[in-house]
Amino acid sequence: MNLMIQEIRWATNRVSGETSRRVTATVSLVAKMGEIKELSNERRIFAVDAVDEDSVTLTVRYPSNPTADTVITVKAGESETYAPRSFGAGYIYQITLK
Repeated sequence: MNLMIQEIRWATNRVSGETSRRVTATVSLVAKMGEIKELSNERRIFAVDAVDEDSVTLTVRYPSNPTADTVITVKAGESETYAPRSFGAGYIYQITLK
């Protein structure tokens, strides 16, 4: 199975109230257990925890705040959106399993 994650940067213009979005990274790889180094950084670590015939389970870990860790399960042929809480600007992750 192929796992694709798109990182989308969003921001809100405080004057006009308009929101803009821009794709900042796209990672496509074979789904296998382990850390996804292309998207991981000091604040947020993406890791594949389980792979079976029809789904993949990812964990987004926050080293500075483990209570914010999030588990995401994506089924084959479907997409999930992960949007960490942020105000005014941030990132959205679109996770697709093919």
